[in-house]
Amino acid sequence: MDKQRTLFYGFIIGVILMVLPLPKFFFWEDVLDVVNILFDYSGFFLFVICGFPLINNVLRHLISNQT
Repeated sequence: MDKQRTLFYGFIIGVILMVLPLPKFFFWEDVLDVVNILFDYSGFFLFVICGFPLINNVLRHLISNQT
């Protein structure tokens, strides 16, 4: 159960990082694109790394309960 909870939190944080709008400040206009790309890619990697095992565990549990 703790593994699934950790995967779920990673999945949610990954989704938030992908959708999170970054505020535009004058002192980091030059690095805003890099920070935005970093947040998007790190969110996507968390989404994929935590999402697939979580979906696999849920499907395995559903299939085992049906039989």
